[in-house]
Amino acid sequence: MKIGILTYHASHNYGAFLQAYGLCELLTEKTGNDVEIINFNMPQSEEFYKNMVDCEKDERHKAYKRARYEMFKFEAIKNLRIQGSNFISDDLDTFRKWIYGRYDVVIAGSDEIWKVDGFRCFPNPYWLPGDLGCKKLSYAASSRTSLSYLTEDQKQHIKEYISDFKYIGVRDEITKDLIHQLTGCSANLNCDPTIAYDFYINKELGKWLLITKFNITGKKKCIALMLMGMRFADSIVRKYGKDFGFVSLTEFQKCVNVNPVLNPFEWIQVIAGCDGLITNFFHGTVFAIKGNTSFISFETRNIECNLQSKMYDLLHRHSLEDHYFRSENPEEQSLRVVAPFLADILSGRAKKDYTEVCEKEKENFYSFLKVLPDVRPNHIVVNKDTKCCGCSACVDTCPEKAIKLEVGEKGFWYPIVDENKCLLCGKCINACTFYYKQRNEKNVAPSYVYAVKHKDENVRLLSRSGGIFTAITDIVLEQGPVFTEQRLQMVFK
Repeated sequence: MKIGILTYHASHNYGAFLQAYGLCELLTEKTGNDVEIINFNMPQSEEFYKNMVDCEKDERHKAYKRARYEMFKFEAIKNLRIQGSNFISDDLDTFRKWIYGRYDVVIAGSDEIWKVDGFRCFPNPYWLPGDLGCKKLSYAASSRTSLSYLTEDQKQHIKEYISDFKYIGVRDEITKDLIHQLTGCSANLNCDPTIAYDFYINKELGKWLLITKFNITGKKKCIALMLMGMRFADSIVRKYGKDFGFVSLTEFQKCVNVNPVLNPFEWIQVIAGCDGLITNFFHGTVFAIKGNTSFISFETRNIECNLQSKMYDLLHRHSLEDHYFRSENPEEQSLRVVAPFLADILSGRAKKDYTEVCEKEKENFYSFLKVLPDVRPNHIVVNKDTKCCGCSACVDTCPEKAIKLEVGEKGFWYPIVDENKCLLCGKCINACTFYYKQRNEKNVAPSYVYAVKHKDENVRLLSRSGGIFTAITDIVLEQGPVFTEQRLQMVFK
């Protein structure tokens, strides 16, 4: 089964890159299918991110943005599962012709791919309009648009597009409400892929990067700033620079010592290595939670209510509203909020453990796997008519320990699956020689049998297997072997 993911993977920011990476890796790992990110972009997006660099007047800012732009292009080639050349278009018919029949399933998401009033305009290919020759799903798609903002024409288009989806998964309550109001469909709430995917996070590595990349020695508590469009970073550093070390993780800031360009995986570690984070970014909030880093999140967008904030939507679900602040007067209000936050970090009162938040959010990914229509592989099923040698390969390969062996009527071991624990990831099927062969005979390599015996009858009389091992070791010993210790580990694929 070939699955394509249509998302904002080419947006040059850490959250967009990591959510695309996380969803693709998760589906590859959990379903065993051929999964890739669709190498598509719109000309508006290409122009937008190029202009962010070209229109910068300050030379130092421009050099920083250029290096960051090139870094994201390099990391996409290096780390994202993308095939073929980049296809760029904003024409729906051209997109349909290009993508038709390329995939068995196309997943739209995650991120704000269904934003109606963005620079990509509406309608656009991220709504998967028309017949694409495949099943359509969405995962953690976001619109964050109120029904009152839509024209009648836009409402009709959305109803038409959504009706083709076999599964509708959204990231926030306001998008879920929008889908329900327009179509009557009950959309599923999904967690952001960056929460579901287990990125490698190491606080000590983060502290080492702070030393080597930012010259932060560790003598002071370190605070990361992720403040796009907020001018009070200078005020924070001026007021608290004697007590804290400050680093900027998303914009060039003159108020900090150095502004290195981090790749996305370094960025994750640095957030974990800091003592606190001040941000107005959703994915900054996410990785502070994943890295157990104390944080405060500012919503600076012009919104009607808190539910239109993706940060509030996440924090509210886990009773963390005290980490969220809606800023009407950014500099004045933010400084009032920052003071007690930094005081708590100095005193040690700000330490948090957000592990439970991540585990609860992940449940919304596993529920997606369970209802993935016609895409998910089934778990192994064994009965008296099924061939099984009791090897326990399925038991050992199950990531959730959902399979155990029980003795059947004739005294043979058979696997039993706990349906409540099973993720339907299909790893047990791939590990089972008998079951996999029954389902897909063409994919099983042919077996060959060789009969061998030693020519020396005396050797055969002293052997249990025709003396083949003696013959092999005689040849090896003649060649002057080197003996090494090798630990064996069973690997199931």
